[in-house]
Amino acid sequence: MDLIAFFEQKNSQQNIILVLRCHFFCRLAGAIISATVLMQIYILFRGMEATWAFFNFMFVSTTLISAALFYGFEIDKLGLTDKFSREGYISTALLALFWAILCFGLADQIYI
Repeated sequence: MDLIAFFEQKNSQQNIILVLRCHFFCRLAGAIISATVLMQIYILFRGMEATWAFFNFMFVSTTLISAALFYGFEIDKLGLTDKFSREGYISTALLALFWAILCFGLADQIYI
């Protein structure tokens, strides 16, 4: 319940329910990031032979996340105001570009 301070109205029952619903998505994102980090550590010690599925999965997933964030911010608006920044989909797009460069640059090692 310490995330309640994030909202402006602390005593509203609706905000408390919203905070409790956000815990699932925070844990889901944390689980995905943790799995990615563990897989990268495994690849670091094992070697990069035949790891094309991981690299391609990360490229496709970051590309889809960036496209969904772009759509939600620029096209659908989702009730956003001017105080929100575009760094969400820009940073994810740069991460997708990073994974694409890795897939292309390491093609001779990961596609065995």
